Order: sequence, then C-alpha cells, then structure tokens
Amino acid sequence: MDGIESAEGIVALLYTAAWAYAELRHKLMRYEDTGLEPEDFHKAFSDEVILRVAAHVLNTTPEQICDIIQAEQDGRLVVLPCKVGEHVFVDGREAIVEEFFGYETERYLHAQFYDNMQYIDIPFAEIGKTVFLTREEAEAALAQKGGSND
Repeated sequence: MDGIESAEGIVALLYTAAWAYAELRHKLMRYEDTGLEPEDFHKAFSDEVILRVAAHVLNTTPEQICDIIQAEQDGRLVVLPCKVGEHVFVDGREAIVEEFFGYETERYLHAQFYDNMQYIDIPFAEIGKTVFLTREEAEAALAQKGGSND
C-alpha cells in the first residue's frame, strides 16, 4: 500500500500539514508584530499612495503621470525615437535630427546629412530597418547586407 492508505503515508501527510501550519504561524506572527490591522494595509496600498510612490521613484509628480496616461488614452502621446540634435545613420551616412513632424497615420523625423547637407524625412517605421540610432547598429546592418560604409 502506498499513499494515505499506509501508516507511512499518514505520517508523511501529518508531517507535511504540521510543517505548513508552522510556516503559516510564523507568517501570522510576523504580520501581528507589525501592529497593523487589515484595513491599515488597504490604506497603505491605496491607488493614491501607489501613485505618489511611483511619482517619487520616477522623480515627477502624480499629476504628470496622470497627464501622460490621459494623453496616451486620448491618442495624443507620441514617444519619439531620439532627441533633436542626435545623430541617425542611413545607408552608412550620418545625419543630424533637426525636428519631428507627423500626420495622423505616420510620424517623421527631419534630418540633415553631414556629407552633402541635404535633408531627409524619415518615417519612424524605418528606424531599425533602414535607419539606425547608433553607429554600431548601422555598421552591423551594413555588414549583414554585405556592404561597407567607406
């Protein structure tokens, strides 16, 4: 016989139950040592408190977090791929980002090449495909295509 049908099985089950009871008792004692009631935990972890803690960690205000979330829900939030003044790399050529613009369906960055001072408008969708934000990414993509950037 195996399991709880045997004496060993019953002893093992009782031992497991006693162990679980001891762990729960220890956790309860730690909770009781805090001196807090269950309602205190609900107050301590309310949405308002969590928002204030998040704002503190992110070095902002709860209002700014709410504004960003509302903008995202309204479809007004656009995360830019880089900053104005940063460099992008297109087919082994380097350009500097001068501004961003967009329409309802597509967003662009406007950049100027260093080598011939011409401008290019780059759809955000091309970043990571034909346009790269670091020289290393651009060189890796060129190497993968079998090209060179000299």
